[in-house]
Amino acid sequence: SGGHMALLNDYSIYTNTLQVSTTFAVGSSKTNSPLFLLGFYETINKGYLQNINNDDFVSVRFITSGDSEGKIVWKIFDEGTAKDTSSEGEAVSFASDDVIRLTMSYNFETGEAVAEAYNVTQSSVINTGTASVVGISGLNYAAAGVSSVSSDTDPLYFSSFEVEAVSGGYAGWAGSWGVELGDETADYDNDGLSNLCEYGLGGNPTNAADRGISPVSLTGDGVFTYVYPQLSDSNSGVTYHLETRDDLMAGSWTNAGYTVTGTNLTAGAFNYVTNQVPTAVKPQQFIKLIIEK
Repeated sequence: SGGHMALLNDYSIYTNTLQVSTTFAVGSSKTNSPLFLLGFYETINKGYLQNINNDDFVSVRFITSGDSEGKIVWKIFDEGTAKDTSSEGEAVSFASDDVIRLTMSYNFETGEAVAEAYNVTQSSVINTGTASVVGISGLNYAAAGVSSVSSDTDPLYFSSFEVEAVSGGYAGWAGSWGVELGDETADYDNDGLSNLCEYGLGGNPTNAADRGISPVSLTGDGVFTYVYPQLSDSNSGVTYHLETRDDLMAGSWTNAGYTVTGTNLTAGAFNYVTNQVPTAVKPQQFIKLIIEK
């Protein structure tokens, strides 16, 4: 089969996320079942993304014809073992002369990959998807277009190939959802949490049913214990603390009246901070979690 490929090797980064995108026109080869591929992998000079079977890598395929037209299909290998080849999204048809932009980002600390297929001609998102593979360090990246048409006559082409380091922290997170969330204080999904709080708790700002990890509390032995999640990434850009008050009608919230008794350090995206408030000092007290930049 013929095809066109853009390959950039040995790009090691020291930022949270790298994003690559390619814009292409499918042309008349749409009827010949071409694939467009975009991905990251660990070892340089691996070349063709369909044949990397002994490495850590994550790639996304955009299907341009057949029953799965418009779907995103992940191909993931973890230390040489196939992990996932599942498809995401609904089949979406489009015209052969539509221009498509395929974008994929990878966070080398968390292993999270996010992909989006966007119809530039129709100004609409076709499908989005997420996947995960850890262990990729030297982030090499490639894009490829494959079809069963001879490369001499195949009108399939890339009109652009772009690479950018995506800012980590809140800005990188907010830009990964495929929609305009608004500012940090906005509540895009109307679930009662601001966008910044959704970021700090691991929620999905586009899904009101996913508010992230909720704090937990219990009372006993003269103390009220309150445990909240905290992003483990030292470059998250947010801070956490509690505020208390004993009267909601008078006075004000203050960052006092509690003691941090420990932090459970995990190997995951969140650590857990335990706080205690004595219950014998005042007849009633109120507490809230503050997440801010």
